[in-house]
Amino acid sequence: MVVNLGIDKEKVIARTFKIVFILMLCSSLLPWFDRGANAPLFWGFEVVMEHYLWIPFVVLILFIWAWGDKPKRWYAILGEAAFAGALGIYVYSILYFKRYLWTIYEPDTAMDLHFGLSSAMITFWLSAFLTVAAFVLFQFYLYSKMKSEK
Repeated sequence: MVVNLGIDKEKVIARTFKIVFILMLCSSLLPWFDRGANAPLFWGFEVVMEHYLWIPFVVLILFIWAWGDKPKRWYAILGEAAFAGALGIYVYSILYFKRYLWTIYEPDTAMDLHFGLSSAMITFWLSAFLTVAAFVLFQFYLYSKMKSEK
């Protein structure tokens, strides 16, 4: 026996995705790395604003609130590429965290995974988790948009 409670599954997925996405954006305003006792915390927005890494966030915002009502294949591909860029921000910041400390180390310092992992704070991992969760929800969001288009 199936009971219909009148809950629209597509609206729940869309609303949940948008909430997680907004939390993901807000988590980039938190401190991500601890530089040590002699230096201030390193904030997430410093990473995002570096080297045009903010572009995936702008593309995703446009996709969700401007282009999302008109699902087309290239919008979906652009959204997927933007999420790949957003996920890449976390990999980049862990591997190249020493480059952000150019006042202490040389500016052309090579990647150092151990240094990045040991400097990452719990807020960085929370932000990375929210990004992965938003990416998974984005897949369901896209699927429901494409399904409703047919």
